[in-house]
Amino acid sequence: MPTLSTPPISLPATNDPVLAALAAKRAEIDARRDALSEQITTLERELATLDGAMQLLALPKGAKPKARVTSSWRVQQVFNFLRGELGHEVMSVLRIANRPLTAQQIGRALCERRQVTLDAAVFRRLCMLIVGNLRRRQAKGFVHSVGYTERNAVLWIMAPTNAL
Repeated sequence: MPTLSTPPISLPATNDPVLAALAAKRAEIDARRDALSEQITTLERELATLDGAMQLLALPKGAKPKARVTSSWRVQQVFNFLRGELGHEVMSVLRIANRPLTAQQIGRALCERRQVTLDAAVFRRLCMLIVGNLRRRQAKGFVHSVGYTERNAVLWIMAPTNAL
């Protein structure tokens, strides 16, 4: 008796309608098995999330959960950006530049402006925030991606202003 994980049997090409019907039924059952496998994986992830939430809520009395310091918080702490200030700073760097820049180059320029040195993890998070900001501004037509570097970093430039 074949197991569930056996590969499909290779049959010679014939015009037998019985074999064609059996092959179609096998394909249908195989597709259903794959769908159920994906559902099981999703359910296992959900169970793991619920287990974590239950452990968090079941802390002993008086115990506090460990606070995580995220790199986004560290970026905010170092730069002390107000709402929208990062976007204005990014646009200012692009406006002054006479060439396309990557998010890392913009991040370095911001660090130089503020005279700040960041560790690698916080600098990476700053660059991720810059990329997100640039993507939102690209959707509004304020900046354009104009190419890639050898390491596949996106090159950004300000959109030309329309003279009326």
